[in-house]
Amino acid sequence: MSDKWAEKEAQHIAVQFESEVLQCYQLDNWQTFAKYAAYVLDLKKRNGLKQPVYERYTHLLESTDSAIGHIKLAELHSQHLNAFYKNLGEDGVLTAGFKATPKANIRAAMKSRKLSMERIAAPLVLRRNSLLSRSRMLVEEILRASSSGNA
Repeated sequence: MSDKWAEKEAQHIAVQFESEVLQCYQLDNWQTFAKYAAYVLDLKKRNGLKQPVYERYTHLLESTDSAIGHIKLAELHSQHLNAFYKNLGEDGVLTAGFKATPKANIRAAMKSRKLSMERIAAPLVLRRNSLLSRSRMLVEEILRASSSGNA
C-alpha cells in the first residue's frame, strides 16, 4: 500500500465519518447533553412547538443542565439519570421560576371559607410532582432522540 493511497483512504474515511456525524448516524463523542438538548429544543421550536411549551421546556432544562448538562452523550449512563431523578425530588431543586402576588388577603379568605394550609397546599404538591414527571419525560425524550439518531 503506497503512502498516497493510504492518505487518500484516510481522507475518505474522515469525510465519511463527518458526514455520518452530521446525519446523526455516528455519536459525536464531544457533544454534551446540554448542547444536544438545546439543539433538540431548537429543532422542535422550528417544527412548530408552541412558545409557552418552549419556554417551559427551557426552564426545565435549567435544572437538567446544572445536573447532567456537562456530561458528554457518549458518557451519559443510567446511574447519572437515576442520581438526577433522585435529586429532582429534593426540596428547592425544581423551582417554578415565577413569583405570585396575592390579589386579596389570603388569611381572611381562608378563615371565611374554613380552609387549612394543608388543603390549600395539596394542589401545589400535585403541581410539583407533575413538574418532576415532565422534567423526567423531557430528559427521556431527548435521550431517545439521541440514541435513535433523530432529533
